[in-house]
Amino acid sequence: MTEMPADPRLSLGPFVEHLKRQWPRALGAMALAYVATGLSLILPLLYQRLGDDVFGTSRAALELQFIQNLLPLSLWMLVVLLLRRVCQSVASYQAVAVTQRMAVAVRRDVYVHLHRLPMDFFDEQRTGALVSRVTNDVTTIQYLLHDGLMQIFTAPLAIVGAALLVLYKDWLLGVTALAVFPFVGLVLQRRSARLRQLGEDNQGTLSRLTTQFLESVANVRIVRAFHRESYEIERFLGSNDASLDARMRNALLSAQIECATETLVLVGFTGVILVGGVRAAQHHITPGALIAIMAYLATMRSAMTAIATAYTRYQQAVGAARRLLAVLEEPPAEVPVGVTLPPDHVWRGGLSIRGLSFTYPDGTRVFDNACAEIRPGERVALVGGSGAGKSTLASLCLGLYRPQGGVIAVDGVDIGRLDAETLLSVVSIVPQEVGLFSGSVRDNIAYAKLDATDEEIVAAARGANAHEFIEQLSDGYDTFVGDQGVKLSGGQRQRIAIARAILRAPRLLILDEATAHVDAFTAALVNEALARLMAERTVLIIAHHHAALRDADRVLVLRDGQLHDSADTQGLTQT
Repeated sequence: MTEMPADPRLSLGPFVEHLKRQWPRALGAMALAYVATGLSLILPLLYQRLGDDVFGTSRAALELQFIQNLLPLSLWMLVVLLLRRVCQSVASYQAVAVTQRMAVAVRRDVYVHLHRLPMDFFDEQRTGALVSRVTNDVTTIQYLLHDGLMQIFTAPLAIVGAALLVLYKDWLLGVTALAVFPFVGLVLQRRSARLRQLGEDNQGTLSRLTTQFLESVANVRIVRAFHRESYEIERFLGSNDASLDARMRNALLSAQIECATETLVLVGFTGVILVGGVRAAQHHITPGALIAIMAYLATMRSAMTAIATAYTRYQQAVGAARRLLAVLEEPPAEVPVGVTLPPDHVWRGGLSIRGLSFTYPDGTRVFDNACAEIRPGERVALVGGSGAGKSTLASLCLGLYRPQGGVIAVDGVDIGRLDAETLLSVVSIVPQEVGLFSGSVRDNIAYAKLDATDEEIVAAARGANAHEFIEQLSDGYDTFVGDQGVKLSGGQRQRIAIARAILRAPRLLILDEATAHVDAFTAALVNEALARLMAERTVLIIAHHHAALRDADRVLVLRDGQLHDSADTQGLTQT
């Protein structure tokens, strides 16, 4: 895979781009947050007025002056507090709207990009790890932007504004309050690398946990068949405990950082109280001014805590962002240049393999200058030892992999120059492992042609000897088949796969031992359906058993990366 970005400061760039696309909403949220921050800076001035002009009134003028000053100040404080609350609530809602849309956009980007990656990428990946990236990793970044978006912009303003106002009121108290801030910055800087590492460890343990969960649920029948429930539970609990340990170490370090920064701020707060008390006793400042300064210090303290929290979340999110970027930076599969075909072009289904060379990313060499010709309408069996590359050839013919050398052509046209829809209309497969989706029977048949009519779907099912059993299901064609078609038998799943291939009506058909896992009676139904499907088509039969060769016109033998043509079917099946 592509290496992760070395500089963590750049890791959130692509995600911030989604925020930029929502700039009116984000700008509105920031503007309201700034207004709320400004109102917070106004409140201490009202506190000062309350202390000096109301509670500091002499006894002789207490009654009249108290009432004259208290009522308007109370109303002003109510207005400021209510307005601040409204601004904070609306800004918070807008921030949620922005970050939620960002999360949706990032998930979309990752999901779309995954479907554009070459197949060899998936050969090296665990499904659970990919699932974790579009769920856990995106959520981690979302939390950062949701919780930190306002603080990133407003907390510095609150700190600077409060500091300037404190300095304005009394320079000595201002210097005393600001003296601890360099130490706060030092604490954050020294723990950033550790925070980042723990964040990456946490995301890694979540990825492993997700992988084990998905694998054990997907293979629950194997687990039950071998009575490995205790083993799987033990594995999951181990990963679950590791995830807890990573989270707790992360939480402990975050708590230590927050405690250290809070302690430093409180030390400065205490220093201001001591110095301010002396200054007030010496009449350098009024009691009301001291109250205002203390309120500004409380504002600075809250803003500093918010920055520390946002900083820790940022370091934790960097690992998640880098893992997502590692996927997004994977180069997509090459898009075919495209070939222009006449509108009335008719495919005949001839397959030509010339100088084919293919090696998997791990270095496993499958084909080495292999050549073969299959004439239109011919039925050819492909045999070879286990792992020789028979299924790999099928994948190459379907365009799932790109050969490093040579050409695979249909009717003389390089399949590498055909777009996906055109190639799908020419080449199709009935696989040994059917691969159904957790929808209805109708959805699974129509997967080959999404705009197929009900009449076309039923006709394809009839051709696959599937219509009768589908009609007997609880909801007919609308019956839910379960995950991977688990509610259907092997033969029923296989006939749905055949119906799917019939619906597409390809000229070149690949059969990967379609009757390998069904009983004799069902095999007869499947073979009857296959006979209809193979009529007037070019067929490549991937053969694992002798019986699969009986319908072949000739045999290709895959051995040592080469395709050998042989007419001695009987002799080959005994080698």
